[in-house]
Amino acid sequence: MIVIYAEKPSLGRKIAEALGAKRKGTGFMSGMGKSGEEIFVTWGFGHMGGLVYPEAYDPRYKSWQARPCPFIPDEYRIAPQPDRGVEAQLAVVADAFKPGNTVICATDDDREGELIFAYVCELIGYEGPYQRVKIDSLTTGGIRRAFGALIDGAARKDIVAAGRARAIADWVVGINLTCASTLHFMRGKSKTMSVGRVQTPTLAMIVERELAIQNFQGKSLFTPTATVTMPDGETYTAKSESGSTEDERAAKTLLERVRGCDLKVDNLETKEKRTNPPLLYSQTTLQMDANKKLGYTAQQTLDCSQELYEQGFITYPRTSSQYLTSDMAPTVHKVLEILGRCERYKRFVAGASLENFPSSTCNDDKVESHFAIVPTGKIPQGASPAAVDLYDLIAKSLIRLYYPAALVEETTATHHAVTTPACPVVQSGQVAVGCTVLAASSEPERFVARGTIIRRKGWWAVDAMPKREKDTLPPIEEDHAYPATFEVRKTETKPPKRYTDETLVSAMKSAGKSLEDEDYKEILSDPRHMGIGTDATRAGIIETLVGRGFIERKKKQIHATPFGIQVIKTLPIDDLKSATLTAQWEQRLKAVESGTDDMEQFVRDIEEQTRRWCESVNQATGVIVTLKEPDPELVGATCPLCGAPLRFTTAGVGCAAFPFTQCAFTIWSKVAQKQLTKNQMATLAVKGKTPVLKGFISKKGEKFDAALVVDTKTGRTTFSFPPREG
Repeated sequence: MIVIYAEKPSLGRKIAEALGAKRKGTGFMSGMGKSGEEIFVTWGFGHMGGLVYPEAYDPRYKSWQARPCPFIPDEYRIAPQPDRGVEAQLAVVADAFKPGNTVICATDDDREGELIFAYVCELIGYEGPYQRVKIDSLTTGGIRRAFGALIDGAARKDIVAAGRARAIADWVVGINLTCASTLHFMRGKSKTMSVGRVQTPTLAMIVERELAIQNFQGKSLFTPTATVTMPDGETYTAKSESGSTEDERAAKTLLERVRGCDLKVDNLETKEKRTNPPLLYSQTTLQMDANKKLGYTAQQTLDCSQELYEQGFITYPRTSSQYLTSDMAPTVHKVLEILGRCERYKRFVAGASLENFPSSTCNDDKVESHFAIVPTGKIPQGASPAAVDLYDLIAKSLIRLYYPAALVEETTATHHAVTTPACPVVQSGQVAVGCTVLAASSEPERFVARGTIIRRKGWWAVDAMPKREKDTLPPIEEDHAYPATFEVRKTETKPPKRYTDETLVSAMKSAGKSLEDEDYKEILSDPRHMGIGTDATRAGIIETLVGRGFIERKKKQIHATPFGIQVIKTLPIDDLKSATLTAQWEQRLKAVESGTDDMEQFVRDIEEQTRRWCESVNQATGVIVTLKEPDPELVGATCPLCGAPLRFTTAGVGCAAFPFTQCAFTIWSKVAQKQLTKNQMATLAVKGKTPVLKGFISKKGEKFDAALVVDTKTGRTTFSFPPREG
């Protein structure tokens, strides 16, 4: 009998139907295959087992205070997930995994999928041989093709070892540092200070961005700008070649030199720019696009893509590749033809051509476990509306590959100012009409206009027209002078943008680029292990951070909470706040996968490192404060010195951690003999600065106006004086 183990019931049923096993049983399906041999398909519920918690070794360890920290067991035990359905299903699997039967593993073809199957085998005591199937498409044809190319399970033992090593390492670090940090920093509070290899550096990125926004000091920029008028009355904008400046007086002085001038075009440069269709989707790039275009969170995208996959509408979604294998071109050409018969895509496919399909899309070297996400050719029916909209993105990503590149002309027109009879310097007799106006550098005073003209939409025609960032310029003639009016335009610098699901998963994927070590940087640029987390786990990490109160969503934006900020400011282990740890582990785990490193030695090294980290936590100073009812005016305000929440005191505004740490950060209610209002103190606490306030009195008894600013390094409140007039 051929026994097939799938990761989930829905996948097991798909496999059974494709192979002809139509008889339904409790926890399995069976039937006769084409070869005349009985097929028995059973399944699990994702992770059927996992590493047990410390209290499974000793009931006393349920109390964290009674637990040795770090807790390093002599052996790492696993147990079934605490669910009655799991126990019953394991009995079904154990009954099927018997000598003489051919066992086939149909879990996900990666490190985690192999670990899931290895745990099942260990839980039921199966030590026999098995084969592995790699399924990318859950269509009937895709499943049958996959079972025609089985892999010997013996060749996967090192991948299993790497999976076990990674699981143990995450367990040792997460269990022990969460326990140590909670006991040491939370001081008996019911809240948990959760620490982990992926969640902590992700939180650190969000906190770093949050603090940059909170500490941002805006500036006014002044740009000398010209509005140029064509003979037919059409206008366009040109900006000073010298750019923007913080010095408004300098900008106005520049315009005084060109007042009344025309602008003469001395150089007209036009470049053709080609923009090729984007690559197909991986899970991460799909999450980014779905957040931007559909407003989906990363988890919603993962859930919808899994729904589409399990119903056979798209290929395997938890992939990190954006390429296809070299033999897939005929398959996707056929899918394009099927999409063309669908009313929703007919008009797009009508403009497609096989000649445009880029051969570089099919590249075996850039496909690891799974290829890019593409439609299977089965049009969605019965799927949720959210999943259908996601399918739309995936379908159009394929159709665009059959369109030519988009072509635009980028034009740069450089002008210099020339005098006219209206110029004051001409009227005063200093210079003649038609002279070139010189800048302070003795170079001509130049203004530059930039614009684009779309010459061919290409793949943009498939619902992908970009936002126009540049104006379209009218027909400009070189060496021709045009009348212009001039003004100084004022803009304000903007703080960094908060993360969205789109930009956060992108930041997680590219986290390794910030590492200084070139070897680590290279490891985290590998498509299989890119950045922190994986295409399949990043969404879950974000939701975990939300669930634990470290971050919160406000519309599409992701904010770090005061609790999350305190966690990062308080934790003394820098390696856990960056992608460094993941890079170090991946370097070793890849060696375990290739058989050049030992799993047990890797685990011993992680255990020793965890001992050192726990000692660092126990020796650290600081405490994390959570206020049940923070002052409503101070929501979001955190101490610049320790990250704890701020609260009103009899002296003004102070750090809530003072009773534990003696953190002395204070915003005094009275500054330079001026009594601040509650709103003024709250503004200073939340934003880090106030508008210009009146009524301060110096030590000499002189009144003055100033803004108040908190120095984030020292915690002191300082004055910021408005510019003097004149």
